[in-house]
Amino acid sequence: MALYTGLADDFVSAARNDSRNEDKPDAATGDNIGFADSDFVRYLNYAQETLQTTILKANPGSFKDQGIISCVANQEQYTVTDRVFAGERIVNVQFSYDGQTQNYQDLRQIGEHYRRGGGAAGSFGGYPQAYIRRSSSFLLYPIPSSSSGTIRVVYERQLDDLCMRVGKITSYDDVAATLTLSNLNTEYDDYLLANSYICVSDPDGVVLLRNGKISSFTSPTLTLNSALSGYLTTGSALTDLTNSYITLGKYSTTHTKLNQVAWRYMSEYACLQAFKRDSSSDFQESFGILNSMKKDILEVYQDANRDEMEIQIINPQYIVNGDNFGGF
Repeated sequence: MALYTGLADDFVSAARNDSRNEDKPDAATGDNIGFADSDFVRYLNYAQETLQTTILKANPGSFKDQGIISCVANQEQYTVTDRVFAGERIVNVQFSYDGQTQNYQDLRQIGEHYRRGGGAAGSFGGYPQAYIRRSSSFLLYPIPSSSSGTIRVVYERQLDDLCMRVGKITSYDDVAATLTLSNLNTEYDDYLLANSYICVSDPDGVVLLRNGKISSFTSPTLTLNSALSGYLTTGSALTDLTNSYITLGKYSTTHTKLNQVAWRYMSEYACLQAFKRDSSSDFQESFGILNSMKKDILEVYQDANRDEMEIQIINPQYIVNGDNFGGF
């Protein structure tokens, strides 16, 4: 099957065909005929993690995202609640004293020893001037004296894990926190346990509901431990859930967000792991292909964020009259 969408199900199908592992384990007899779908999904996630790490080394900034955090009076430490890459790739922290976009100012990153030098609420008018890094958290210096401000944090976001479509949502009840499912992938039934997590993606892989905690599962009804609306992502609505798909685990989705140049690498990587387990002579050939593809992928990502070079003018007010940027 050709890979046109980045869908995990398509990756698994292609990897099965290419590695000649079309047969799955027999659930009824327990015979280990071939690899389980979950094995191929695990390999795909290894490939995605490898590529994202490699790309970030070559082109920092390829996976930037941002979040807004409300200040709390007299609170020093704040945490980015999203999935920060490796738990520590915060890029920039800004502060707005009233939450207005036009009032954001960069905060300097400072060392730990500044914290011992003061920074109590009320210093510098109670407005933070800097921050101290704490992995995916940070300390404000000085501590804000009011709750009127907001913090804008830019960070490298780790990609959501890939998962096959476990079930399709046919109906929902927000108050009862239930999702009624069809097209269930029975291989994953044992994972739909209390205290496990699910996410929901639309048919194109856009995450609509994230990190819903499972309360119980009695096929075909999945119950979460609180109202569905509390887990919706920004911009999503309950009505979007119908005909969307659940995936297992925190920060999971049906589609990779890497671009198309990476898709063949991911499929080939899954094949490589299958060849390795089969002790196949195709292993070395597949390994060589992977290295060649990785170089091509890096070249694409290295150029992806580059505009045409031009001379930057920092102080346009000092330009001689008549040079007015074409009227702007």
